[in-house]
Amino acid sequence: MSNLLEKASILLTPTAYDDGRILSVKPSIVLGSELVTNGDFASPDISMITGAGVRSIVNGELKIEESGLNYSQVIYSNILDSNKIYKATFDITLGTGSYVVYNTTNGSINITESGTHTFYLQNTNRFYVGSNGVGDVWYMDNISVKEDLSGDFDFTRNSSATRVNSQGLIEDITSNLPRIDYSPYSGAGTCGHWLFEPQSTNLVEYSEDLSQSSWIKQSAGAASTPSVTPNFAISPEGTQSASRVVFDLNGGTTSSDFSQLQENISGTVGNDYTSSVYLKSNNSNTYSVTFIPVSGSTTIVTVTPEWQRFSLSATLASANLRIRTRGSEGSSDVTDILIWGAHVEQQSFATSYIPTSGSTVTRSQEAAFGSGNSSLINSTEGTLYAEIAALQQRPDFRTDIALSDGTSAGNVVRIHHLNTSDNAIRVQVRSGGAITVSVSTTVTDTRDFHKIAISYKVNEVKFYIDGVLVNTDTSAAMPIGLNQLSFSAGNDTQNKFYGKTKCVAVFKEALTDDELECLTSDETSFSSFNALALANNYTII
Repeated sequence: MSNLLEKASILLTPTAYDDGRILSVKPSIVLGSELVTNGDFASPDISMITGAGVRSIVNGELKIEESGLNYSQVIYSNILDSNKIYKATFDITLGTGSYVVYNTTNGSINITESGTHTFYLQNTNRFYVGSNGVGDVWYMDNISVKEDLSGDFDFTRNSSATRVNSQGLIEDITSNLPRIDYSPYSGAGTCGHWLFEPQSTNLVEYSEDLSQSSWIKQSAGAASTPSVTPNFAISPEGTQSASRVVFDLNGGTTSSDFSQLQENISGTVGNDYTSSVYLKSNNSNTYSVTFIPVSGSTTIVTVTPEWQRFSLSATLASANLRIRTRGSEGSSDVTDILIWGAHVEQQSFATSYIPTSGSTVTRSQEAAFGSGNSSLINSTEGTLYAEIAALQQRPDFRTDIALSDGTSAGNVVRIHHLNTSDNAIRVQVRSGGAITVSVSTTVTDTRDFHKIAISYKVNEVKFYIDGVLVNTDTSAAMPIGLNQLSFSAGNDTQNKFYGKTKCVAVFKEALTDDELECLTSDETSFSSFNALALANNYTII
């Protein structure tokens, strides 16, 4: 398969990233011509620069001086095309009291340090840098703005988020940094993948310190109130932040004998919620513990000497999260366990852990968009390939990966997890607003990784998944004006892709059947179709 991927014009794997960017393997960074005149200020001409404040050139640098107004700025107007992506760099030296921001694809960002700064511009026709402090003085030099012709993606997530790292530990990732996650699921193993998730809020006030008063300690019958020791043991994040909880039934054996922890949750009865928690035995014993999520149902789980995350999704019936032992539920008389990462969210599935410490916390949605251009994407013929896994068997809404003209309903070639049936995957082609191909199939579990490809050319659109041809369409009209690749329906806002991604590739040609079978096969080590055939005892006709 590696030889096939060498033919790709855009290739994304879980490798490099930067603040607000996901870096593609192919193509290498390609930039257009310089759009800024006299960016090094070798001459005293500053006629291209507009904006408030006093501007002058001092020792080969542009000096910006607040002139008593409440702002000062540098603007290069009308040098950008709002439909394109640009890379901007500049050197800046901040003066006393300076407070400088610039508008990027991720919004306004504060500049707090002098030095060289790099950012990306999209959906704007101007380059803007400014400050808001009366009397500010600051210097700029080596200003450069060039069109970004690479296959990199813009990425946003306006909050921190957690991931499982390559060592198997949960760690926090700062805002607008993409996540390469190593969470295992059904054979995902230790191979990393991009993780994109929707917005979600952990409604538990204290997710780790169960000694807090928000966690109500209760008992009845012969049982004792559970004892809680915070920061007792090493947690799944590798720090001493797990709480030890000892439940003691004192010989009680009936339903009237129980020892439990409970935190009340602010939720809406009738909506779907998912409760989750990490549990581990504090010794070599195995325990039966009753996990009562906000659904109100009772689930007995087996706690072992290894950390496990237990979760349950259901319609909210009682707004509290409980962990207990009970005489009638098969519990040991004394249960000594570790608890960490209590999590309740208004989702139909469990998302990545959101830590809390005294109040609820929200993780923002993630979006990846804006890769490619018309030189990297062929509208006449091509192939879109993705190795992806869904977060749930039936998404709450469709999640897409698409080649498009910047719209979701105009000209599009897309792959998506379908939200109208369980474990369904669909490919679709739109031409001039009309759907010309729409084919779906079901798999055993969309939460497993699947290799999917759609190849397209006039009167021949093929859909492959996991080495098998699903469908061939011989009458489809082709899209026109394809110029971007996004984890969305095509317009960067609709049907964002939420899931796991190991690879996305774009080819400027419709691959052959042999190539498509090789590309999407479960085997990843085949260098050619002949090698695939030999390994599987196929007869080549």
